Amino acid sequence: MGLDDLSKENKKYSRFNIKALVILVSSLVLILFTREILDPIISSVFYNPDKFDTNKYQKQLFLDTSVFTELHYPGFITNGVNVEDLNYGKYRMSIYQWETFKGRDEIVTGEIVRGEIKNLSQNFFKSAPGNAFGDAILAEYKQDRKAYEDIIKELEILPSTSMVSAYIAFKEDKPLSEIESLIKEFKSIYFSWIPVRYGKKDIGVSHQLGFEPTGTGIIVEESTEDKKKYPYLELANVKDRNITGEIMGIHFKTLLKYMTDQKDYLETFNFGFGGEEFYVNALRYVEKNGVKTYGVVAHGSPKDILKLINKNKTSNIELDNVKVSRYSK
Repeated sequence: MGLDDLSKENKKYSRFNIKALVILVSSLVLILFTREILDPIISSVFYNPDKFDTNKYQKQLFLDTSVFTELHYPGFITNGVNVEDLNYGKYRMSIYQWETFKGRDEIVTGEIVRGEIKNLSQNFFKSAPGNAFGDAILAEYKQDRKAYEDIIKELEILPSTSMVSAYIAFKEDKPLSEIESLIKEFKSIYFSWIPVRYGKKDIGVSHQLGFEPTGTGIIVEESTEDKKKYPYLELANVKDRNITGEIMGIHFKTLLKYMTDQKDYLETFNFGFGGEEFYVNALRYVEKNGVKTYGVVAHGSPKDILKLINKNKTSNIELDNVKVSRYSK
């Protein structure tokens, strides 16, 4: 091979090396672009459950689901979340929801892919049964008197060591000042959820709304800015836990206001009852008519639950669950 041939060969190899280098550099640029630029853009466009709230030291999914759970799921508290960022708007999540009566966590799993929920565990949905509070919520439903009396008899014969979770409806709506009094009087009963009237009684509503009145659960820190925008979002932060009826009312309206601001969360989970507008209308109603309740979800001994029923004019009782003792799981 002559010098000319070697020169040609070297040029060929040089061109090959340059092409390889260009391909390598281009690939690295593409990888850096997708990771450092495209991924953050996608994460900002769609709901990002992994976003960290520096004011509350919690991830976005935890805050959103905590409020949603309190509004809709009697006796459940969001206990924590785990989010794995799979890049480009895809996340794997686990939600831990504490069942206050049984004293155990339920784990909900699923994925969020660019603003759409995938493979969500069915146990995520724990709304109150439609007839749980009888005609207090469903105008066409009324608990049979015999059924009502049978439940009273059941409570009377249950062992004294047993614990009961009951939905109790009042004959007339009560202001939250009366709930404050009940909580102070019946210290041995845990009032896990207070349903709130947010529409006219004669038309009923398809989805019940309420709140946990004692601040039980994980304490979420509040900044000065949070307190102004969402007053009493976290009842556990109330000084000396002196939670008055007035504070409960502000708390409930704040929960609604918070949800109206979480458009991406509502669109992603697509709960099927109107999204943002649903909470806007509910907030508008309670601001005009006041925050009033038609019942309670109460956990206590049969004896204490009977005392609570006898103390109040009730129209409907449903036993949600019974366990042998307070230590049973």
